[in-house]
Amino acid sequence: MRLANKVAIVTGAGVGIGAATARRMAEEGASVVVAARRLELLQEVVAEIETAGGTAMACVCDVTDEESRSEERRVGKECVRLCR
Repeated sequence: MRLANKVAIVTGAGVGIGAATARRMAEEGASVVVAARRLELLQEVVAEIETAGGTAMACVCDVTDEESRSEERRVGKECVRLCR
């Protein structure tokens, strides 16, 4: 478990390479914050990670919007706090 006790924030994690990256990081022991614009897709990824025994949380975020990125950072910090 190379990423045990680490938190990974993966943007674009609702589908494709982002979702695969989030799942792989969770397999390696990271707690993962999955971020994208569509909550329903993020919830699916979170469910897959949790079913496999990992820890994940969703953050609806548009990386082109500064306010949205601030929310993503806040969620990441909360995840770090919860995962300790």
